[in-house]
Amino acid sequence: MNSPERRQAGIDVMVDEIGKRLDKQDVMLVEIRNTLVSHLAVDKEMRPALDELVSLWKGSKVISAILAALFAAGAALWGLFVWAKDHIK
Repeated sequence: MNSPERRQAGIDVMVDEIGKRLDKQDVMLVEIRNTLVSHLAVDKEMRPALDELVSLWKGSKVISAILAALFAAGAALWGLFVWAKDHIK
Protein backbone atom coordinates (compact mmCIF):
# COMPACT_ATOMS: atom_id res chain seq x y z
CA MET A 1 0.00 0.00 0.00
CA ASN A 2 2.23 2.76 1.26
CA SER A 3 5.54 2.08 -0.26
CA PRO A 4 8.60 3.98 0.93
CA GLU A 5 8.79 5.76 -2.42
CA ARG A 6 5.21 6.97 -2.09
CA ARG A 7 5.85 8.21 1.45
CA GLN A 8 9.01 9.95 0.29
CA ALA A 9 7.08 11.64 -2.54
CA GLY A 10 4.52 12.91 -0.01
CA ILE A 11 7.30 14.21 2.22
CA ASP A 12 8.94 15.92 -0.77
CA VAL A 13 5.65 17.66 -1.60
CA MET A 14 5.28 18.81 2.00
CA VAL A 15 8.86 20.08 2.10
CA ASP A 16 8.33 21.99 -1.15
CA GLU A 17 5.13 23.56 0.22
CA ILE A 18 6.86 24.52 3.46
CA GLY A 19 9.69 26.04 1.41
CA LYS A 20 7.19 28.10 -0.61
CA ARG A 21 5.47 29.30 2.56
CA LEU A 22 8.80 30.30 4.08
CA ASP A 23 9.70 32.19 0.89
CA LYS A 24 6.38 34.07 1.10
CA GLN A 25 7.07 34.87 4.74
CA ASP A 26 10.52 36.16 3.84
CA VAL A 27 9.01 38.48 1.23
CA MET A 28 6.41 39.72 3.72
CA LEU A 29 9.04 40.29 6.41
CA VAL A 30 11.18 42.30 3.99
CA GLU A 31 8.12 44.45 3.13
CA ILE A 32 7.37 44.97 6.83
CA ARG A 33 11.01 45.88 7.49
CA ASN A 34 11.03 48.38 4.62
CA THR A 35 7.79 49.94 5.86
CA LEU A 36 9.18 50.19 9.38
CA VAL A 37 12.40 51.78 8.16
CA SER A 38 10.47 54.38 6.14
CA HIS A 39 8.23 55.15 9.12
CA LEU A 40 11.25 55.59 11.35
CA ALA A 41 12.81 57.95 8.83
CA VAL A 42 9.62 60.02 8.70
CA ASP A 43 9.46 59.99 12.50
CA LYS A 44 13.02 61.31 12.67
CA GLU A 45 12.08 64.20 10.38
CA MET A 46 8.77 64.97 12.10
CA ARG A 47 9.89 64.65 15.75
CA PRO A 48 11.20 68.23 16.16
CA ALA A 49 8.05 69.72 14.63
CA LEU A 50 5.82 67.58 16.84
CA ASP A 51 7.82 68.49 19.94
CA GLU A 52 7.45 72.18 19.09
CA LEU A 53 3.72 71.74 18.50
CA VAL A 54 3.31 70.02 21.87
CA SER A 55 5.23 72.77 23.66
CA LEU A 56 3.06 75.42 21.97
CA TRP A 57 -0.06 73.51 23.01
CA LYS A 58 1.13 73.32 26.63
CA GLY A 59 1.99 77.03 26.52
CA SER A 60 -1.44 77.88 25.17
CA LYS A 61 -3.01 76.01 28.08
CA VAL A 62 -1.05 78.21 30.50
CA ILE A 63 -1.96 81.38 28.62
CA SER A 64 -5.63 80.40 28.51
CA ALA A 65 -5.60 79.87 32.29
CA ILE A 66 -3.99 83.27 32.81
CA LEU A 67 -6.51 84.94 30.48
CA ALA A 68 -9.42 83.21 32.23
CA ALA A 69 -8.17 84.51 35.59
CA LEU A 70 -7.76 88.03 34.18
CA PHE A 71 -11.25 88.00 32.67
CA ALA A 72 -12.70 86.75 35.96
CA ALA A 73 -10.91 89.52 37.86
CA GLY A 74 -12.06 92.07 35.26
CA ALA A 75 -15.66 90.86 35.58
CA ALA A 76 -15.46 91.13 39.37
CA LEU A 77 -14.08 94.67 39.13
CA TRP A 78 -16.80 95.61 36.61
CA GLY A 79 -19.44 94.17 38.94
CA LEU A 80 -17.99 96.20 41.82
CA PHE A 81 -18.04 99.34 39.65
CA VAL A 82 -21.68 98.80 38.62
CA TRP A 83 -22.71 98.08 42.21
CA ALA A 84 -20.91 101.19 43.46
CA LYS A 85 -22.49 103.30 40.70
CA ASP A 86 -26.00 102.13 41.68
CA HIS A 87 -25.58 102.19 45.46
CA ILE A 88 -23.24 105.08 46.17
CA LYS A 89 -24.88 108.38 45.36
